[in-house]
Amino acid sequence: LSLLSFVWLELAAPDGSSTSVLLGFFIAYAAVHLSAALVFGRHWFGTGDGFEVYSTMVAALSPLGRRDDGRLVLRNPLDGAATFGPAPGIVALIAVLLGSTFFDSISGTPAWIRTTQGLDIPEVLTSTLGLLVVIAAVAAGFVVATLLAGRIGQQGRQPVPGLLAHSVIPIIVGYVVAHYFSLLLFEGQRAVILLSDPLDTGANLLGAAGAAVDYGMVTVTTIALVQVVAVVAGHVLAVVSAHDRAVALFPLTQAVVGQLPLMAMMALYTIGGLTLLFAT
Repeated sequence: LSLLSFVWLELAAPDGSSTSVLLGFFIAYAAVHLSAALVFGRHWFGTGDGFEVYSTMVAALSPLGRRDDGRLVLRNPLDGAATFGPAPGIVALIAVLLGSTFFDSISGTPAWIRTTQGLDIPEVLTSTLGLLVVIAAVAAGFVVATLLAGRIGQQGRQPVPGLLAHSVIPIIVGYVVAHYFSLLLFEGQRAVILLSDPLDTGANLLGAAGAAVDYGMVTVTTIALVQVVAVVAGHVLAVVSAHDRAVALFPLTQAVVGQLPLMAMMALYTIGGLTLLFAT
């Protein structure tokens, strides 16, 4: 819910980027989670704070890990991802992360803009409904694909969606990189410029005050190349991760066939992601 509230603020709320709204949101967010931590203990942040869970999920894909004695070691990133989950809410987390990013792309397409402008409905309502529908569609697609895989793999009542959820982490990371790469480059410059004079007093702490954002630092072709590589690489890693888990989870005779529903879902996510990236 905490991540859903944040993406709603980002993508659907009126004046969601204003300083007063953001300040109010983060004060309320901090108050809620600090209060929850007082009631449930410090372990609350590892399970109830959406940003903490999100960062833990992404960190699971890191090539760095720790042995039981605490020593840092290099590891296969997919081995780290396999340690994430199953846990309560993991499917909802995946749906919110993927669905909100998809909706961000959808809401910028000419078709969405034309359709919503022609409706006699407040923009906040159409955006909220659109966001929830896309998240629900992502969740439904994942659950149906994994349950079908579990049925083919003769898993009975095992929580197959949770057991296979980690395989989607590379797709999430790849699509986030593709979606926000150019934003990071350009708005990152703006952040440095503003930090040079954070209080608007004429200071030049970082030597960038008064500078302009250089939109020519990368070409459109480079941005497109990074987007394609990130999405495709995420898909390939996700397929490998799903294959490894299917082989470990399903009987050998059903392992290959059992992967097919999940492979189809991943292909759909990837094709949809690339289509939306280049449609905006």
